[in-house]
Amino acid sequence: MADDRVTPVWIVGSSIIQRLYAHICEQGLARSLGLRCSITWEGKVGRLWEQLLPVLRSLRATAPAPDILIIHLGGNSVCWEGRNRLDFLREMQTDLAEVFRMLPRTRLLFSSILPRQN
Repeated sequence: MADDRVTPVWIVGSSIIQRLYAHICEQGLARSLGLRCSITWEGKVGRLWEQLLPVLRSLRATAPAPDILIIHLGGNSVCWEGRNRLDFLREMQTDLAEVFRMLPRTRLLFSSILPRQN
């Protein structure tokens, strides 16, 4: 970027995001990872895909929209016993369409759902 503006970034996810943030703090690293950005870390053990929109609405109520949104969710939801994966995919598509409506100027980065044994 040509200006000196700090880029707002939200990272929303499950335990991996929570553990990453804890590791960063334990190592004494800056929560911005030395980048010219302001990162809001929203990781929670066991977080489900179904909690994405409520988390984003809560963040949006207290802060301006980020320039970048990183999502690492879905692994805890896809492994529900008896869950129809096609229905889950449709739910994700519907929710992501809502994310784009809620945060129209935000760039979205979506990490792959990690494979599970089950």
